[in-house]
Formats: sequence, C-alpha cells, structure tokens
Amino acid sequence: MKTFTTLLLISLSLLLAACGGGTTTGASKLSSSDYLLHNISVWNGAVTIIDPWVSGDRGQSLVNDAIAHKPLDSYKTALGSQRKALAANAQANAAVASGVPDNAKDLDGKLSAYLKSADAMMAALERFAALPNGYTNTELAPLAKDLETVSAQLNVDIEALNTAQRAYSKEHKVPMQEVSQ
Repeated sequence: MKTFTTLLLISLSLLLAACGGGTTTGASKLSSSDYLLHNISVWNGAVTIIDPWVSGDRGQSLVNDAIAHKPLDSYKTALGSQRKALAANAQANAAVASGVPDNAKDLDGKLSAYLKSADAMMAALERFAALPNGYTNTELAPLAKDLETVSAQLNVDIEALNTAQRAYSKEHKVPMQEVSQ
C-alpha cells in the first residue's frame, strides 16, 4: 500500500507539471498552491520510502544485526529497491523544475537538498548491508561514523525543508493540513 501511495503522489506531481497554467513563453509555471502541493507530495513520498529505515523497525534491525556481527546480505535487496524508489521520487521532482515558480526557488532547493540527504542516508545503509560475512569492528566503525554524519545532515535538511514549507504556505496563504502520527 505504501508503494501505491508513493506512486500516486509521484503521478500527481507529474500531472501538476504537465497541467500547469499556460504562458506564452513556452515554459509554464505552477501556481504557488500547486507547487506547494507538489513539494509536499514529493517530500511525503520520500518520507514513506526512507522512514522504515531511518526511524523504523527495518533500520533498527539492520543496526542491531550489524552490532551483533550477523550477516547483513538479507537487507541488500530491500535497500536497493527502496533506493530506486527514492530515485524515482527525485526524478519526479526534477521533471517539475521548469515549472517551479520564481518565488519558490529557495523552497525547491531545500527539497532537492533533502532528497540528496535521503539518498545519502540510504546509500550509507546499503554500505552496511554490503559488509561481507565475518566483518570486524574495524570495518564497521567507519560505516557507523558515516551513518552518523549523513543522519545529522538529513535532520538538518528535514528541519530546513519543514520550516521553508511552512513559511511558503504562510506567505502565499496556502493552507497546509497537518497530520500527526
């Protein structure tokens, strides 16, 4: 169901890009409300993909197994497919680049930075899963340090994007529906 929701959000973003208000200059720009909807849809799609690995059971299980020096190759396929889904989400965002309103360039940059950090996080987890059986703490330590670094950057980028989305919403009087979990 999560994969379907992600694909639905990406499709909606692409539809918004294709149906944006027309201009005579060739490149159509999305309205502020359509762009914010796109931005939040791409963000939500990415969160749906990475959340089980970043703050959920899948990621915790991977880290626990790594600490216990258990074989990690069972995580490779799942991480690889989720990283591909994340790349498709980033591609949906890139498809809308020409339609980003001039007043949303900063917000779009923050979304792009977040997507880059999310990919870096998934790549770091993939490096854990690629450890050979019988790995040592010497092999594990630099990966743990890297994971800590990319996790910190992801948190910075999440906060920056969230703040920018709220500010853009307020500035352009586009209501945002808050969902608490």
